[in-house]
Amino acid sequence: MNIEYLREYIALSRQRSFRSTAKELHITQPALSNHIHILEKGAGSQLVERQTDGGSRLTLAGQRFLEASVKIVALYDGMLDSLKELKLDISGSVSIRTPRFEYSSPLLGYVSEFSAQHPDIEIIMKPWVDIDGTEDLASGAVDCAYIGYTNREKACLGEDGTILLVPYTTTEVMLWIDKDHALAKQRTVSIADLDARTILIPSNHKNTSWKYCVGSIAEEFGIDIRCNERFCDTLEDLALRKTDKEDIWLCDSSLHSFPPFRLRKERCIKRFSPRVLVPVRLGIADKPDDQALQLFISFLRQQYQASQESGLAAL
Repeated sequence: MNIEYLREYIALSRQRSFRSTAKELHITQPALSNHIHILEKGAGSQLVERQTDGGSRLTLAGQRFLEASVKIVALYDGMLDSLKELKLDISGSVSIRTPRFEYSSPLLGYVSEFSAQHPDIEIIMKPWVDIDGTEDLASGAVDCAYIGYTNREKACLGEDGTILLVPYTTTEVMLWIDKDHALAKQRTVSIADLDARTILIPSNHKNTSWKYCVGSIAEEFGIDIRCNERFCDTLEDLALRKTDKEDIWLCDSSLHSFPPFRLRKERCIKRFSPRVLVPVRLGIADKPDDQALQLFISFLRQQYQASQESGLAAL
């Protein structure tokens, strides 16, 4: 059960008006109504009755639910206060393989916010070395590294074990293709149109994350996508010099402003219909005893959940 929804419910019980409550909480009225509906669905009873004058009142079930909600929120806030005291004793460092500039937002903002909340934990942003940092995670060189768009929760590193894949934002997956390609000429393209097609991905000594991303999309939508691995020195090298007319890229929206994409005037970005939205994840070393790292993981998950809820409210 969402604690913030309970807070909204308690506020509604005071205001006795959806409009006034939404204004007080700085959210939209439809979002508030949706949150109350979710609480009612979970409780299995109608909690609030709307009145003809625009006001609202709690049902008998709603009154009992309110009593429980006040206790639950009080217990939760008390727990947070005790956890804050514990967090003051946590120190250490978290190293992150810094993503490319186009992948940085909102990760850099989250890192800044985390550092402000936990000044005794040092966040070390390490320069980007290659296309991804899965080998750096496996070797212990870093604690975190950008992985990309994938719905998987873990990544296998062969004999080196696994890493956690923790979401921090959501992105839209799109195609980058030649304007004369058959898919580009279709009025609409669905993700199913990629079935039995080959996607170009970079190949060098660190290209694991691209395989995870493409494999995750294929798995989620039940389609057969093959990967054509082509050697390149950098992503720019692949986009500008080694991408041929028939090649298809599957990329996320962070690359929409990627300079080489704009330079290749004969190619275009093609969105899927319906849109394909997936989480963007950091690969994080599985270190359950590292308190600083576990605190950072918990922070990222909270930020992701909050961003998802605000996104749903906006819809």
